Amino acid sequence: MNTIENFESDENVKVDSLTLEEKVSLFAGANHWNTMEVARLNIESLCFSDGPTGVRSSDGNASTVFPVGTAIAATWNPELIEKMAASLGREARAMGVNVLLAPMVNIQRSPLAGRNFETYSEDPYLTGCIGSAFVNGLQSEGVGASLKHFVANNQETNRHHVDALISERALREIYLAPFEQIVKEANPWTIMTAYNKVNGHFMTANSKLLLEILKGEWGYDGLVMSDWGATHSTEAARLGLDLEMPGPAIHMGQRLLQAVKDGEISEAVIDDGAARLLRLVRRCNDTTKSTQERFSRADQRKHARSVAEQAITLLKNDAGILPLDRSKLKSIAVIGPNADAVIIQGGGSSHVVPAHKETIYEAIKNYLADSNITVFHSQGTDNEIIPPGADYRLFSPTSESLERGLKVEYFKNNEPDVPYSSAMDTHFEKVGFGATLYDETKGQFNILWSGVLKAPTTGTYEIQMIQTGQTTLSIANKVLASPEMDTEYLNLAGIIPGNIQIATIDLEEGCSYPIEMRYIPAKTPFQFLRFGLRVPNDEMEEAIKLARKVDAVVLVAGVSTTSDQEGTDRENILLQGRQNELISRVLEANPNTVVVLNAAGPVEMPWLGDTSALLNAWLPGQEGAAAVTDILFGECNPSGKLPMTFPRQLLDNPSHTSFPGDHESHYEEGVFVGYRHYDTNNIDPLFPFGHGLSYTEFTYISVNGDALIGLENPLANIKVVLRNDGTVGGHETVQVYVSKISSSQSRPIQELKGFKKVYLEAEEGTLLSFDLNGRSFSYWDTDARQWAIEPGEYMIYIGSSSRDIKLRHKLTVS
Repeated sequence: MNTIENFESDENVKVDSLTLEEKVSLFAGANHWNTMEVARLNIESLCFSDGPTGVRSSDGNASTVFPVGTAIAATWNPELIEKMAASLGREARAMGVNVLLAPMVNIQRSPLAGRNFETYSEDPYLTGCIGSAFVNGLQSEGVGASLKHFVANNQETNRHHVDALISERALREIYLAPFEQIVKEANPWTIMTAYNKVNGHFMTANSKLLLEILKGEWGYDGLVMSDWGATHSTEAARLGLDLEMPGPAIHMGQRLLQAVKDGEISEAVIDDGAARLLRLVRRCNDTTKSTQERFSRADQRKHARSVAEQAITLLKNDAGILPLDRSKLKSIAVIGPNADAVIIQGGGSSHVVPAHKETIYEAIKNYLADSNITVFHSQGTDNEIIPPGADYRLFSPTSESLERGLKVEYFKNNEPDVPYSSAMDTHFEKVGFGATLYDETKGQFNILWSGVLKAPTTGTYEIQMIQTGQTTLSIANKVLASPEMDTEYLNLAGIIPGNIQIATIDLEEGCSYPIEMRYIPAKTPFQFLRFGLRVPNDEMEEAIKLARKVDAVVLVAGVSTTSDQEGTDRENILLQGRQNELISRVLEANPNTVVVLNAAGPVEMPWLGDTSALLNAWLPGQEGAAAVTDILFGECNPSGKLPMTFPRQLLDNPSHTSFPGDHESHYEEGVFVGYRHYDTNNIDPLFPFGHGLSYTEFTYISVNGDALIGLENPLANIKVVLRNDGTVGGHETVQVYVSKISSSQSRPIQELKGFKKVYLEAEEGTLLSFDLNGRSFSYWDTDARQWAIEPGEYMIYIGSSSRDIKLRHKLTVS
């Protein structure tokens, strides 16, 4: 473990300069987002903010929305992700944020897990590589990372209390492995513990994992903090927790001080925790750790688009439909519930107000604006379980205005006639807003949105208000929601009390109706408001007719705005509503149809055999629509690869019999997670781990490697010759899998241990080199409680996916 003496040797403020009371005060936050300051010694408070999709403003201001975690991993490009994270760091610095609560590196054990979209992969090595790149990039700009959630936060159901029962081997090889890799390669300045228990102990007080392994065996010198509201006891400070969040203190503070005075917790524990907090302050204020490059919104958009382009994954292109040839098109229809909807991120703490909004339909229309191609649109069907966040394009500040959105005004309660501030608002799903005004007025303020709603169709409009405070909503001078009306209690993400109100109103197409919405904040610094509005839709037949008459169709289907979110797990991996029916009927009406999936992970596809072209756009961030358009029309060659297996059905997933569990979740599949299960048991997936096509053809020419000698620190070097034999330049990700031949242990048939993404022009070749170390061949020996390598023969598989193996090379450990 790193000692206090080592810490103090390079600190301006030494731990022994603080009083006991000051040291204890550092063990809990000052408020929802800040650490405590020690004014006497000029020790500053640090500001935390949610990530990892973007830097979330506690005032509800817009920021860059990058692709979600699964999309980031689908790039298989750590160098690109390091640059992306550095740009996140610059934006965080510009917003006054010291620590970004990212990345999330929990393993995707089940495709049903509600927060899979935030994390990276079913594979620990890929997760570790992408996570290390993220941490290195972010911290290069002087902004601390918070590696989360340590460990086994693999479900949302009962996440605050569920006990994850995991074998020591599975814990080491699968769930701890990415954390270990990132700690050793990138040294994140903070680590956030999970809500759940692991093998009987809450993670905020799990001494085996926090003290013995993380701080002891791995030598971690950073700060260990709780997830928000995850601390259960004062004793957690003795068992490895350094910071209780949010503040003010509940279990730390005076309780911790008394425990020290009573001799229940030693002052050495307090010194170590305080030292770690001071180390974090120093690191965040060390200007030599930052490039000091200025934040640029234009640069952020470029980074977001580049990541989206490399993430988008071509799953199928049998008839060579893609890329679409503009010279052969006179008309194109963009159809589907996600075609003209901004579904770019998941829900919960990672949700960010986007600085830019564009739908795939809008992007295609803009791209073809200078052509003679006519672009049509039809929604076809609705996939929203509850009313989606209100579309800003339905509103204007006045009936005459061409501007879109509602006017928003903030008022202090003691100055009701003079707005504190005003602006145009285009985003009506707000996860945290008004924090500055809340602090300034001690919660004595209110917010008013006003304008007109221009009804696009005649029918019954559904409204749903979800909020922590109280809202009065009127449309057409009719009060539809107010504190006096019936409300339903809702526990947001399991930790924040809120309420729901629902209503309906009949509107006529083409008419403009006055709308006014006033929000009174909850008695908490954290505010949440979601104004949901469903426009009536019955366009299935219209969509089919449209598909028949155009030259090509881009059909955009996928998840809804509430499918993937913190706090709830999915019930299945089906496309919601009548989407499968819509896809099947459109494919029948027009075979020249490209299906674009707008989803963070696997879905069942009963129509797959009928489609020739399938593109997975993921949840691609604010620049995703433009990136999809670039790939559809060949401006960019797709290069994404799946970071998880797409099963044919949920029953094929190894965790389906035990996920999510109730008070206990039994990880019965052990180390056979994801492709380790499918490949070992020869279960045919819909699409295998690592799969992704290109508009060009790559040839794997040869492989050779050095022999392994000895069991101590064995090292193998594998060389692969790759050539682009196609007609356009493109990226290929070469994947290296290691397999023990005739193992005495129960081991996966193969495991990813190396990969490289390389760009080659047409007819260009290259030599790639891969180093494999001892861990590449190891398994966790539960009897010896250490990593072990079996002597004997190993097969090295080189491929473009776990199932598309191009080359083989045998090595021997003697």
